[in-house]
Amino acid sequence: MDPRKKQILIHWLIAGGIFLVLFLICYLAMGLPRKGLWYYDYNLYSDSFLIPGVILVGFSLLLWIGRQGVFDVLRYGFYRLFESYRKGMEKRYDSAYEYKQAKAEQRKKHVPFYLSYFVIGGVSLLFAILFAFL
Repeated sequence: MDPRKKQILIHWLIAGGIFLVLFLICYLAMGLPRKGLWYYDYNLYSDSFLIPGVILVGFSLLLWIGRQGVFDVLRYGFYRLFESYRKGMEKRYDSAYEYKQAKAEQRKKHVPFYLSYFVIGGVSLLFAILFAFL
């Protein structure tokens, strides 16, 4: 199997596992459905789908935003702060622009796969909306 396809499959399994664990935690923490209360089941399902969906979509959006280089200047500031406390270490980056360019090159080489988290989270949110309207 191609290493990239294997990595994609692993990310789909991880995203599914995270969803399943979060769904079960929410479902069992809020209580099992009671017999005779038909509306309680739908509210429980809606809440149980909503929390993992928001977490997975939020995680994938933050990862995508970070991959665009939005936080590079902030990272450079912390890098320079910690670099100033180390004695005898030469500066690797003279400016924030050089740091941002170096990180952009690294991002081109290592492309993460976060579509699985977004898709599974989005489907979970759709189920949450569907159960909320039932």
